[in-house]
Amino acid sequence: MLSIGEVAALTGIKPGRIRHYEVKGLVTPAYGQSGYRCFGETEVLRLLYIDLLRSSGMGLEAIRRSVLADPGDLRVALDRHAAVLRAERDRLDRILEVVESAVAGTEVGVPDDSLIERLAKVQRNSLGSFGRLARPLTPEAESALHLLLVEGWSVPVPNLFRQMLLPEPVTELLERLVRADGHEILFERLHQLADRIVALGDGGPGTLREAEQLGIGWIRQQLDDPPPPDVASVLQVWGPALADLPVIREGFLLWAEALSPPAAAAFRAMAAEAKRLRVRIIGALVIPRDVRAGSP
Repeated sequence: MLSIGEVAALTGIKPGRIRHYEVKGLVTPAYGQSGYRCFGETEVLRLLYIDLLRSSGMGLEAIRRSVLADPGDLRVALDRHAAVLRAERDRLDRILEVVESAVAGTEVGVPDDSLIERLAKVQRNSLGSFGRLARPLTPEAESALHLLLVEGWSVPVPNLFRQMLLPEPVTELLERLVRADGHEILFERLHQLADRIVALGDGGPGTLREAEQLGIGWIRQQLDDPPPPDVASVLQVWGPALADLPVIREGFLLWAEALSPPAAAAFRAMAAEAKRLRVRIIGALVIPRDVRAGSP
């Protein structure tokens, strides 16, 4: 029987890590009358086995399951781990492609800000001025959203908002919207709204009042003339997961403030009118009260 110090000296596994493995149920040393841990040959071999799997990148929970199971289950665990490693390799390849593209598209000696901006533009999960998605879009969704969010836009917002990471449900909602029949109608409405807000410029008090009326009118218009049924169904089913997230609720207002005072006034008016009418919104997207279409 070996003490924890002797096991550490023999295996190179630090005592703190050995104790952590014990807490996780990976090893079960005996305890002598003095209260110190004692390790037999079986437990030391198990520690080496665990450390080998750990060095291959396998998580402790997967290791725990395989340690406590039969050898056949270890093969299953390794097969799953191989799939995870392949996915990680593909992810790193995509990142490398993005980095190399950013470097290739800029001259030597350019300012760091320009290089970072280039890097942001070539990322496949970028929504331009609106931030980055948690995962890349499908080509179909990326193409449709490019028309809505990129082409024809000249939105002077800080790079902070270009780099903000949007939560995973945003990606799912966008994918569902793009696949819904009639999404072009909603996108065209949003584009027209954006054009009207941008056209207000920085304006004075009169322009701010105009922006507030624009925001109020937008909410009422969407309630009086909802989007097509499939689009409305997507918003109803998938929208609530986003409507109450602070990063969405507060983020849109901060983004609008960065755009211009009239834009901020319009989005504040939308939020106030939606609250008054007891409807939920995601930025400028109104979640319909009643959906007659089936689930998306």
